[in-house]
Amino acid sequence: MGELYVARTVGSDGINQLVALKRLRPALQTTPDAARQLLGEARIMASLRHPNIAQIYDADTQGVCPFIVMEYVQGENLGAVLAQLGARGRGLSLPIALWIICNVAAALHHAHQARNADGSSAGIVHRDVCPSNVLITSDGHVKLIDFGVAKAVQREHDTLPGTIKGHVRYLSPEQYLGGDLDGRSDVFSLGIVLFELTTGTRWLRERDDAKAVQVMLNGQYPRPSERRAGYPEALETIVERALQRNRELRHDDARALQRELEEFAASQQLTLSSIALSETMQSLFGPGETWSTQRLLNELSAKYGQGPRNQIVAPASATLRLDPGAGPQPALEELTGSAGEVQQSGQTLRLERSSNTVPPQEHRGSRSREAVVALLVVAALASAAWWMFPR
Repeated sequence: MGELYVARTVGSDGINQLVALKRLRPALQTTPDAARQLLGEARIMASLRHPNIAQIYDADTQGVCPFIVMEYVQGENLGAVLAQLGARGRGLSLPIALWIICNVAAALHHAHQARNADGSSAGIVHRDVCPSNVLITSDGHVKLIDFGVAKAVQREHDTLPGTIKGHVRYLSPEQYLGGDLDGRSDVFSLGIVLFELTTGTRWLRERDDAKAVQVMLNGQYPRPSERRAGYPEALETIVERALQRNRELRHDDARALQRELEEFAASQQLTLSSIALSETMQSLFGPGETWSTQRLLNELSAKYGQGPRNQIVAPASATLRLDPGAGPQPALEELTGSAGEVQQSGQTLRLERSSNTVPPQEHRGSRSREAVVALLVVAALASAAWWMFPR
C-alpha cells in the first residue's frame, strides 16, 4: 500500500539530513482506511524508542498525500544480504547469525513490553517478522522496520475477519487460524528466520504456498540437523522450542529466546558483536565510505542546491522498484523513489530516486508515459518556484 523514498530535509539553519519517507500509493491517497492504517503505523513507531528499531520523525496522514517520515537506515535488508551470499556460494557464520537474531529479539521484546500513557499494555505484535523487514548497516547494526501491519490494542479493528497480514512463509499458526495474537507469534516468526540463517536453507521448501501452509499447520516441521550436518544439538533444541506449533510450549517472550541464544554462544565460546557483521557487509557491498550519508547529501546538494525557502513541489506519482532478485529469500522491495519535494513542519523534503534502481517490466509502457508527464510537471513547478522566490 505504500511507496518508499529516500529524502533530504532542508532546515532553516542549513542543517540537512537524509530520511526515509513512506507515502500511500496514489490510488489509495483518498481511501480513509489506508490513511488510518498509515496513522496507526506512525503511532506505534512513535511509541517505541530502541536502538534496534527504526525511529519515526514526523507524519501527515490528513493531507492530500498522506506520509510518514522515518529514520533513514543506510544499509541493506537481510533478504538482500542472504541473496548476495547465496550468489557467492556462501552463508552467514554462526556468530553473525546469532548476533542478528539476538538484536531482532531485543527489538521485539521492547515492542511487546510497550505501555500506553495510562500504564496499560499497548499489546503490540509486529506480525511481519521476516528477512526483508530487518535492515543491516555497514557498521553491523541491526534495525527492525515496518510496523505497517502490526497489531496493537488501539488498532485491532484494522484487520477484517477472514484476512491475514504479513509474509506468508513467516507467519505463525495462530495467524493463519485467526486466533488472538501475543508476542509469542513474533517468536515463532523469528524462529523461522533463526532456522534459515543457521542452516542456510528455507524453512519450508514447498514451492506452493498452500502446501507450505498445510505443512506448517500440521506441525510437520523439519529439524535443523536434517538440513545441516553437525548442527549443534543445544541450538537445535532452542530452534525447535521457538517453532512449537502450540505457543504455550514456546519461549515465554522474545527476551527468553535471546537469553538462551546468548547462553549457547557463551557455552561455545562464540563472540557476538557487530564487528564480524560489519566486515561481512563491507565485503559484500563495498567499503563504508561508499555508504556515506554525507556523500548522498552532497550529491543531492550538487544536483538541486539548497532550493528556495518554502518551496513546495508535488512529488511525482511514479515509483520505480528493483526487479525481484535471485536467492533464497522472497522478492524484496528497495528504498526507491522519484524526484520531487513535499513540505512538512517548515522543512522541505527532497525526494530522489535511488541510483541503483532498475525499472521492472510492469512499469514500462503506459506507466513510463505517466512518469514522464509527472516529471515534466515537477520540472515546470520547480522552474516557476525558482523565479518566484528570492534565493
